[in-house]
Amino acid sequence: METIPIKTYIIYSLLVYFIIGFNCYIVDRVYGVKFQRKRFNLFHKDELAPEEEFGFLYNRKLAVKFAWAALISTLTNIIMVVFMGTNPVVEVFSSILDAILVFAGILFGPVAFMIKRGRDKAIDKIDEIHESVKTGELQEELMFGAKEAFQDVEEARNVMTDKVIGAANSLVKKVTGKSRFGKETEPQIQQEKEPVVENTEEDDMEILKKFTNRK
Repeated sequence: METIPIKTYIIYSLLVYFIIGFNCYIVDRVYGVKFQRKRFNLFHKDELAPEEEFGFLYNRKLAVKFAWAALISTLTNIIMVVFMGTNPVVEVFSSILDAILVFAGILFGPVAFMIKRGRDKAIDKIDEIHESVKTGELQEELMFGAKEAFQDVEEARNVMTDKVIGAANSLVKKVTGKSRFGKETEPQIQQEKEPVVENTEEDDMEILKKFTNRK
């Protein structure tokens, strides 16, 4: 069995104790607060107000948090010596550093809890969408949204078309006096009549008769 380098062992140990610290805080927020409320209401005449919350670590002083960190790190060291066969001397000398890392993890706990809560909400939303797809509700909502969007686009298109036609009519009216895309706005100018060519055929015949009669 290969021996783990001491440097790697120390880094992994510190990381493990830090993770243990903020996980203990998360467990306290989820279960410890509820347990403390029930305990308080059981042993006190007046129940704890709904807006007041505290756990073993949550809403506690730093001294209390560090005491819990020292206890957690000590129990973790005992477990590692008994069940994992680690060197007891090393665990004793590293116990203080382990407690500090657990304490740092507890202080990081509020951030870790917010991340966990956001992740849980995201997972619940994904499950809700998945169920909506199964039941067809999401498809109906999408179809309704698409119809509304299409109606809005159609109304906007009609408005733009009316504006374009109005502008074109105004321009044509200024140039020709007529409306190109609608009814004529001014009476049409009557076309000039073609000159009537008088029939001079009869006059020529009369002149010819007069000329022959004279002779």
